Amino acid sequence: MTKEAARPPTRPPAADFGSGDFRFPSFDLRYESDGSRIAPLQFRSYEIFSGKPAVDPAQPAYYVEASDEATTLRVDLWDPLTDLRMELWYTVYHEYDIITRRAVVVNSSPGAVTLRSIMSATVDLPNAKHHYTMSHLSGSWARERLLTSDRLHVGTKSIHSRRGASSHQHNPFFIISDGDYSEHSGDHYAFSLVYAGGFLGHAEMTQTGHLRLAMGIDPMTFEWNLASGDAFIAPEIALAYSHAGVGEISRQLHRLMRTRLVRGNFRDRRRPTLVNSWEAMYFDVSEDRIVEDLAIPAAELGIELVVLDDGWFGERNNDRSSLGDWWPNPEKFPNGLAGVAERVRALGLEFGIWMEPEMISVDSDLYRAHPDWPLHVGQRPRTESRNQLVLDLSRPDVRDFVVDAVAAVLTSANISYLKWDFNRHLTEAGSAYFGAAQQGEIYHRFVLGVYDIMERLVTAFPNVLFESCSGGGGRYDPALLYYMPQVWTSDNTDAIARLKIQYGTSVAYPASTMSAHVTKSPNEQNGRTTTLATRGLVALGGVFGYELDLNVLDSQEQAQIRQQLALHNRIEDVVRTGDVYRLFSPYEPDPQQPRLTSWMYVAADRQRAVLFAFNSDYYELVWNNPRVVLRGLDPAAVYELYDDVQLKRYTLPGAVLMSAGVPVIFNRDGSSLFYEIVAQSKK
Repeated sequence: MTKEAARPPTRPPAADFGSGDFRFPSFDLRYESDGSRIAPLQFRSYEIFSGKPAVDPAQPAYYVEASDEATTLRVDLWDPLTDLRMELWYTVYHEYDIITRRAVVVNSSPGAVTLRSIMSATVDLPNAKHHYTMSHLSGSWARERLLTSDRLHVGTKSIHSRRGASSHQHNPFFIISDGDYSEHSGDHYAFSLVYAGGFLGHAEMTQTGHLRLAMGIDPMTFEWNLASGDAFIAPEIALAYSHAGVGEISRQLHRLMRTRLVRGNFRDRRRPTLVNSWEAMYFDVSEDRIVEDLAIPAAELGIELVVLDDGWFGERNNDRSSLGDWWPNPEKFPNGLAGVAERVRALGLEFGIWMEPEMISVDSDLYRAHPDWPLHVGQRPRTESRNQLVLDLSRPDVRDFVVDAVAAVLTSANISYLKWDFNRHLTEAGSAYFGAAQQGEIYHRFVLGVYDIMERLVTAFPNVLFESCSGGGGRYDPALLYYMPQVWTSDNTDAIARLKIQYGTSVAYPASTMSAHVTKSPNEQNGRTTTLATRGLVALGGVFGYELDLNVLDSQEQAQIRQQLALHNRIEDVVRTGDVYRLFSPYEPDPQQPRLTSWMYVAADRQRAVLFAFNSDYYELVWNNPRVVLRGLDPAAVYELYDDVQLKRYTLPGAVLMSAGVPVIFNRDGSSLFYEIVAQSKK
């Protein structure tokens, strides 16, 4: 009699690859011992912690300042056949409808494992009550983070970056709406990845109407080798929910980012108003020009910080040389940076600098000394972009050079601000430092190198305000905010174009992170002419500054700038710490109304607010005077509204402002309106 062989146990489909679930997997790996890729994980145990343990101090993450702010659940999963383990860490913030999640793969098997992909979160949603809509922030250089919404159908939709950075094209953030995107109503789910490298955001609608969502490191640019006993920690992700519209998701995420992601001395502080030298001087900078043509008129106007942008180092007279040669050009700056900094500070101003530390010019002393330091693949040609290559930050010796070079600049003079640029993305992402088996790891090792460099520098220089930049807004992500509290939002500084950019950015990121400058008119990027008043009000919706030639201003423009600076001093705390309410979208105008854009910020105690409104259809005059209905105020309070440009004043109850609203009268294209709102009393 033949004895029947024991039948392997069966299990329901899970989110691994190859075990019965044919949807997009949470992870994909290969056991080097037999080449198999199946790893069906089972629940083994769990543990609950007060607070939020630091799973990986080497990577950016949300944090707590007291253990009673959050509760953390660790779920342990296990493959009983190979002993492979996965830890899932969930942290619930008690004051927010937000959960952070992190996945850790632990190779407890006796052999090596190659991790081929790992998602930071996989979420399954049932059939929608209406239909599902995916909204995300897309664009390109000078068109970053434009709000885009698409109804999901059977099949897949994804957003991604394979550029080694979060990119201008897509942002590591998306929202799923049960129904259409709505600011003020409906069920919405947000995914925000804390990662500065290439990523994937994926939505898959099955034939049964169920929706699988995943977000994590881009699989095409990722591979990781795990020897027995090794672990890989995926980037953290924040998952947010609102049943009261996308606006509520924004406000919850903004509060958490401002206070539990951004760190350091500038987290809760007012940022100085600055003027940057770029659009006034480009590469033609010198000690005398910075002092006489920028700092002196800036001091007279009341600006607080002068920033020396590109052109100060090496033989840098254009964008074709000298990146990596971080010492002052002796002809332009005969007294070094200390000389110009001392003269600027003698005028009562702070002094800042621009650098692009992750890059190297082929025409540079650094490249001639270390041609193996850029990312490259053997003898293959190296793709130059903007006449530059990217340093191989996976190498510890290159990271040490970058830290030492930046530290030397910051200690050479009294510098209080550093604009950190990153003007091109990764190509030929190979490293001469690592062997063939680890070349698939270089994209992620580069990102970890960025984190290492930034952590060392912000720790060593806590009193320097760091601003992130990447050809404008090409690396605007939560990971960078962990190190640098503000980001140059876009190289496009046209006020009307900025409405869509800043509106879209505000869906995911708070105004306290959104650097915004008043620049010249006609605009440098698109030639559009816009009033100084409108340019100022758009920039006042973020971290405020200037980037123009102050010497060409007439007396009326100088008076307007003094007025803008005074207004900024009155309202910056409301913009920086207040809750945003987006009232009219530049993306979806009402056919019966003008193309109006409007947003407001409301202080936490609801005693103060500021309202901005703009005619964003530049070439269409507005005659039908729409009304803007306000939000977030105390209905029982009486508010005074004051416009110090048109000298208008209203006194109205909060309930009226949030039902009937206020009239908006535009008498020219590209015009704007602003109200300060202050509570007077309770009815």
